[in-house]
Amino acid sequence: MKIQHKETALKKDLSIEGLRGFAALLVVLNHLPFASMGIGFKWIGQFGLSKFALMCAGNSGSFGVELFFCITGYLFWKKVAISGRVTDWSRFYVNRVCRLVPAYFLFAAIVLISVGFITGWERKILTSELLHQIFALFTFGFDGQQTINGVDTTYFTATIWTLAYEWQFYILLPLLVAFRGNRFLLWSGIVALIAFVFAYNNAYYRLLFFFTGAAIAESSRARSKQSTLGTVVFLALAALYIALPHRQMVLWLWKLTDSAAIGNISGALLSWIVTSATFASVIYLNPKVLFSRVMVGLGTISYSLYLLHLLVLQGTIRFGNAVSPVGTWGPKRFALWAVLATAASIAIAVCSYYGVEKPFLARKRPEREGGALQEHPAHAGINRS
Repeated sequence: MKIQHKETALKKDLSIEGLRGFAALLVVLNHLPFASMGIGFKWIGQFGLSKFALMCAGNSGSFGVELFFCITGYLFWKKVAISGRVTDWSRFYVNRVCRLVPAYFLFAAIVLISVGFITGWERKILTSELLHQIFALFTFGFDGQQTINGVDTTYFTATIWTLAYEWQFYILLPLLVAFRGNRFLLWSGIVALIAFVFAYNNAYYRLLFFFTGAAIAESSRARSKQSTLGTVVFLALAALYIALPHRQMVLWLWKLTDSAAIGNISGALLSWIVTSATFASVIYLNPKVLFSRVMVGLGTISYSLYLLHLLVLQGTIRFGNAVSPVGTWGPKRFALWAVLATAASIAIAVCSYYGVEKPFLARKRPEREGGALQEHPAHAGINRS
């Protein structure tokens, strides 16, 4: 007979929730300056943004995504490895599907409707090709398809590639948990992966951010109180990453060593180190800034905000262009659009969370044996668990 143990309610980790909100804002910031390129307007310099500002905007997106990956590794490692409970893996994957699919299907449906309006609801390609492209949209970024019915959907779907990395980590998770009992095998496997990434194919270096989160979860126990020092360290590291000329450094090393591999590996290693240090500062120092209601609130809706903001940016830039051609915009008009578009993105994300995401959260079933489990308010990096 199984003894049913009552599990104490897991407290919402507000610093992680706030970090999600911070990361989601970084991704939105990344895409604001380049939204007009979705309607063919590429002279974004007239918006008053310097090359340094555009570089920082570009870096902010990469940084936000990497922080999301660290969050995924941290929360799921705590959930299935450190908790001491036995995970029902079939239920785990069913819950992941139930958690991710509703908001993603909403996103995909809006993409298809947008393509329909752009094409006047006319089929531009062979039916078989169109069906393949529609199917590819529903593969969570694994297919990499960027065209639907002759329409370049890059500026609608540029974020979904990250979901493929999330699923790769979910697939690896049972194996990693099984290896946890043998530290030699576990760390040998991680070291082998790191060696593979940096010596053979650095395209997979983003998986290392998940291991950063898992390693920090393994080494951290009690959390400290909210800290002003943590805020200073966190913001300093974030500013360092965003202001670093990553691309220029990679190109410089490439020319210096006459090796593209060395340049790319060095750039990946630098990103990994700074992002890992930033995430560690959140876990060990509890930056007070992440506990603000704004950040925590944004963290709650971050999955919908992450998925839907590009659609909102494209919708609002096209509307703005119809009212007043983007080519006539100056810095003030661009700034006004950026504020309104960001506000609209947040508002629609709120509606998506409460209307689509939250109802399905109540349907998730416990994933661990030994009694009822209150769902951890985790974020699968880009989505709440």
